[in-house]
Amino acid sequence: MGLREAAQITGVPIPTLSYWVTTGIIRPKEAKGEGRGRRYVFSLLNLIEILTVARLRERGLPMHKLRKVTEVLEQRVDLSRPLAMLTLVTDGQDLFEVVEGEGELARVVRCHDGQGVFAIALDEIYRQVGKISV
Repeated sequence: MGLREAAQITGVPIPTLSYWVTTGIIRPKEAKGEGRGRRYVFSLLNLIEILTVARLRERGLPMHKLRKVTEVLEQRVDLSRPLAMLTLVTDGQDLFEVVEGEGELARVVRCHDGQGVFAIALDEIYRQVGKISV
């Protein structure tokens, strides 16, 4: 599916999704062409990543921290798609990875100051994407 379809399915505006692709936070399955005529192909895994980024952004996580955390997670856990494969929580400022069950959190950016955190339920996103007929 292309950029327009991915934006429509996820509810993320086309300019926002295009920015996320340009900055590398979302890496489409395939890119065809160059410059303004460039076309992207998104996979179901990409849709999960897009919805995860959208939910983290809704909860106030800044893009610069999201980019930094994605880079750290890709290196640390050797996953090419950590935003679609890990359980993450945020307090709107920092991002944490749930490890060894929901009771354990691994620090991804910096220590948590006892503020409330928001859980990003990937199973919910997987169900949402599973309802999509491509």
